[in-house]
Amino acid sequence: MRTFILMFIIFVMCWIGCHESELEVHIIYPEDGSIVSGTVNISVEATDADCIERVEFCIDDSLEYIVTAKPYIYAWATSALPDNSQHTIYVKVYDTQGDEIVSPIISVTVYREGRLKWQYQTVDHVSTGPAIGPDGTIYVGDWYAYFYALSPDGRLKWRYRTSISISSSPAIDKRGTIYFGSFDDYLYALNPDGTLKWRYKTSADIRSSPAFGADGTIYFGSSDAYVYALNPNGTLKWRYQTGMAVSSSPVIATDGTIYVGSHDDYLYSLNPDGTLKWRYQTGYAISSSPAIDADGTIYFGSLDDYFYALNPDGTLRWRYQIGADVYSSAAIGPDGTIYVGSWDDYIYALNPDGTLKWHYQTGGHVSSSPAISADGTIYSGSGDTYLYALNPSGTLKWCYQAGNSISSSPAISIDGVIYVGCVDASVYAFYGSGPLADTPWPMFHHDLKHTGRVGGGN
Repeated sequence: MRTFILMFIIFVMCWIGCHESELEVHIIYPEDGSIVSGTVNISVEATDADCIERVEFCIDDSLEYIVTAKPYIYAWATSALPDNSQHTIYVKVYDTQGDEIVSPIISVTVYREGRLKWQYQTVDHVSTGPAIGPDGTIYVGDWYAYFYALSPDGRLKWRYRTSISISSSPAIDKRGTIYFGSFDDYLYALNPDGTLKWRYKTSADIRSSPAFGADGTIYFGSSDAYVYALNPNGTLKWRYQTGMAVSSSPVIATDGTIYVGSHDDYLYSLNPDGTLKWRYQTGYAISSSPAIDADGTIYFGSLDDYFYALNPDGTLRWRYQIGADVYSSAAIGPDGTIYVGSWDDYIYALNPDGTLKWHYQTGGHVSSSPAISADGTIYSGSGDTYLYALNPSGTLKWCYQAGNSISSSPAISIDGVIYVGCVDASVYAFYGSGPLADTPWPMFHHDLKHTGRVGGGN
């Protein structure tokens, strides 16, 4: 009897609660009047979510999808729609009492995937891969010595000049500080407004991109053969000497282990205190940055024409012979496929066991590291002047011809825009198929901030 009374009271309270407060609903993404492409995650926010029975997504007055539980999201595929077409979106929400409320109607324009959004002219060629800040700012350096901060609409926010070329891709820490190396031998730390925070001098040029430990330590390599660890204030924590130049960008495992390649043919595994854990010898120099899978497997390429998979203890899991040097860093797709480019002009897709899934031939060297979108599309540049978008099956989705070769590694923003630099002294922005994939390692240096760390970028 007591149980019945308690359940009755709870029912009455819920009924009263659902009627006392007014039900409200809004589409929070995309925004009214925005331009979209690819797969668009229409997101709805509603008050009194516990009282909602279902949410109906309507596009152009046609019911497209029904959701009965949070989150209220519909992945709207726009790829088959005409380019530059206009569409209306609204949702209907029904509560447990049968009441209906309709959201305000929004209008969006659909652009085809691969359409150029904007092109920004830099002073000299851009080989660095863009990093993207939390506010959508795009950071990139050029060969002339300028470092740029661009707004998502392609306007210059600020630029900072070093004394010589920049080929180190930038990285952004949790405080918003931007780090990059230069051929003037300095690692730079810039504030979000473009002012200098500090700089640290090594004994040779810096092509390596910085990575961040969980405690904020900054790791990078230099052509003086050292791997450096700096405190967040720019003071030296430690440095480790390899046998030759370090242009490879370090990456950080879950336990804090640092992996980095050297031109002395070794991949190094270093403890957070700077001591050697192990090292693995390949047949020639290592310039690419490693990638780390969910099980701790380390993937990297070497200039000995092989692509390697190592266990966390430094033993060989497998290696795959590729037709030429591997400067490209690997990315991991939603199904575990490993993607990497090579100087034999191919983009490779390898299965997790090291067997070939497919390879796609471009018309030039592929130094660009692939980036993977949530729908599995693979984006990579090539020396043949094209940016390629490939389907997970290895077929061509689309390509865009820029003014010169593309060695820059693409970045995919949360709204699906693809950013990439080019040797024609430009940064390009394209409409893509969706945001960055949620995989163990979907792009160069792991995430949009280029933290280079498992679990980084949040």
